[in-house]
Amino acid sequence: MVVVFNLNPSPNCPRKRLLLSVNSTALNINLNSWHNGGCPICFFVIQYRPNRQQEWTLVSNNVIPEQNNITITDLSPGSWYSLLITARNDAGSTDAEYKFATLTLSGGNLLLFT
Repeated sequence: MVVVFNLNPSPNCPRKRLLLSVNSTALNINLNSWHNGGCPICFFVIQYRPNRQQEWTLVSNNVIPEQNNITITDLSPGSWYSLLITARNDAGSTDAEYKFATLTLSGGNLLLFT
């Protein structure tokens, strides 16, 4: 009998400040900020939704890591959103949810989560 253990963990989610950059109508996602856990990341699933909505909008269910960055456009200025990213490698998958706000039209930040 041969028993095989995978000592490499599933991907590790990055800190928000390393992953996301935002303006008033777009979100840029830096996929290079994910740590693969020792096994190369196979793909990402990326979804988002405006705050207080139940339904997720699927950006893609097969973003390859070599894409490095992905941009979500046509967001509403001065609005809160949730971003859900699933990273998959041979050791498993990791789901990470991030809250973010687009800038106002004048470039200001929203201070409170609403």
